[in-house]
Amino acid sequence: YASGPIPGGGANNITCFHFDPLTATLTPAVASAGGDRPGYLAWSLDGDYLYALNATAPEVANGGAVASFRIDHTTGALQRLNAVSSGGASGIVHLCLHPTGTGVTTNAPSDIVTWLFVTHYSANGEVSSIPVRRDGTLGPKVDTKAAGSNAHMVITNAAGTRLYVPCYGADHIAVYDIDIVTGVLTARPNVLLPGPDDGPRHLAFDAAETHAYVINEKSSTMTVFTHHPGTGAMVAMGNGVSTLPAGYIGTSKAAHVALSKDGRTLYGSNRRITGATSSIVAFTVHETSGALSAAVHHTDGGKVEHPRDFTIDPTGKCLLVASRGDDASTPPLPTDNQPKWLNVFTIASSGALTAMPRTTVANRPEFVGVMRKVRVLNRLVVTPATRSLSVTQSQTFSLLAIDQCGDPLLNPPAVTWTTSGGGSISSGGVFTATTTGGPFTVTASAGGQSATASVTVTANTPPTAPTPIIATPNPVTGTTVALSILGVDNGGEAALSYAWSTTGSPPASVSFSAGGNNAAKNITATFVQAGSYTLRTTITDAGGLWITRDLAVTVAATPTTLTVTPALVSIMTSATQALSAIVTDQFGASLTTPPTITWTVSGGGTVNASGVFTAPTSPGSSTVTATDGVNIATATVTTVAAGVVPHSSDGGGGGGCGLGAGLAGLLSGLLLTLRMTAASGRVRRN
Repeated sequence: YASGPIPGGGANNITCFHFDPLTATLTPAVASAGGDRPGYLAWSLDGDYLYALNATAPEVANGGAVASFRIDHTTGALQRLNAVSSGGASGIVHLCLHPTGTGVTTNAPSDIVTWLFVTHYSANGEVSSIPVRRDGTLGPKVDTKAAGSNAHMVITNAAGTRLYVPCYGADHIAVYDIDIVTGVLTARPNVLLPGPDDGPRHLAFDAAETHAYVINEKSSTMTVFTHHPGTGAMVAMGNGVSTLPAGYIGTSKAAHVALSKDGRTLYGSNRRITGATSSIVAFTVHETSGALSAAVHHTDGGKVEHPRDFTIDPTGKCLLVASRGDDASTPPLPTDNQPKWLNVFTIASSGALTAMPRTTVANRPEFVGVMRKVRVLNRLVVTPATRSLSVTQSQTFSLLAIDQCGDPLLNPPAVTWTTSGGGSISSGGVFTATTTGGPFTVTASAGGQSATASVTVTANTPPTAPTPIIATPNPVTGTTVALSILGVDNGGEAALSYAWSTTGSPPASVSFSAGGNNAAKNITATFVQAGSYTLRTTITDAGGLWITRDLAVTVAATPTTLTVTPALVSIMTSATQALSAIVTDQFGASLTTPPTITWTVSGGGTVNASGVFTAPTSPGSSTVTATDGVNIATATVTTVAAGVVPHSSDGGGGGGCGLGAGLAGLLSGLLLTLRMTAASGRVRRN
């Protein structure tokens, strides 16, 4: 679906297309009246209802509105249901649905099934909670909070327990706890941006929610934050990275941000105001630290025009851009009255984009989103696909039902299990070997389709492992652990092979130094995140029979790096400066429970237990030291005389700015030296 106004004052439509991600082609389907200047869209998880922002609506006397529609699954056409006030003063700008969809508020009034959240680009940046009824209609808003000047987006965490609102004007991200029963929002501390005037616009989390990526409209930068999924704590990983090409001359406004489905590439959009063309920028995401590098810009031959929005389709194969037209003239609309288009790019495994043919849209698209049609069964997969067993041995087979986008069905059809021989299989997929021979076929049938696995039954006996896996150390305080195990088999231990993996739901991926051979009985596992893991070894004999052994390993978050921010600062005499101490573990992640920090100062001034430095009454340089008992970090504070602007200097030529040329040069040199030694604010433990 693409939404936006028609050039020249025509109807305001929400246009539906059928999209094929395999060929990256869009086929126009139907246009539906979307109300007054329809903006961002959201739809229910079951795909039955669509919700759109409206600048105004007939049902609402003043201010913005949110309209609900029923979706025709055959044609994509929209039937308007109702509209309600968005609860803000003006400038309705963004919306999102609670991620759990229907049925979340089991204790709420029976007709409320979930919540819709809306933000406003107004002086107070109102964010509102609007109930969604069982029939898809919207009820009157139940809560409104002032998030901050020019709130620009609203997004929840995956669990639906917190709400995040980037505020362009206030230069912060407002955070709220969500009461899913009542829809009431409770404010948490705001998250400040590191830059002086970044203008945060949109935000995206990685899949593990250990990092958040904020695109800043004013500074055209991308700021990376560490994020704790449990507490919601966010810490900026330095200043933002530019979203613009090197050497860009002109002005630009950054807009939207999204991660690739595999989480290895981050995309952002740049809207040309003056200068070169608009673009989609692609950053490589570091697997462990989440840091960004290797920015590549895509313009579709200059045909990416003022991309307020873009989206990645549910398969992760394509990126679609809403090119509403260049904004070199006065916003909100370009001066030409020509229709614009949707750009389509295919996404390579490396994250690189390849431009495909564009599709013209009658309305100027300001938003584009790809919704699955009703999810249907596409194929079945039985795991494991092959298995060797000895007589009396058992194996549980599992069936995975895959939809048309390559994702597991949430509600798979009932399955029937059968076997061609070699043993019996239960209704739960448990095969028990009774007769040697094979390969025998295990068949799973569901939803009119079937899938198979192969079983060979031998007279061989499977290996054993008399002693458990040995892990050294356990718990792990570093990043690696040594693992060893020794199997026993009637064919001799030398014929056994060992393979290693994780099982359950590990906090992150684990790499193993060897696997699939006899030498892998002694290996090293390497971690990239603290947490609790279950490591599994699969021991296989020459006849293909195997057993598994599991071991629980705890990787403790060990305080490893201490950073004081800001590391360099200049303030006036008797002024105060709040300093922060950030402790990260061996993987660079913020600690869930930070250790106690002890603050001291040398060279003048005082610092309290919270890290607030009070400058002395005379100019000078002070060193503030923070320690957690193991790690040490410092910050340098320069105190200047009252009435002198910190970090300012005399431009020469005899003009006076309250600071003499000689002192200005000395201070400038001092500050340059301090900047060159900024790394002193960060000390890593050996």
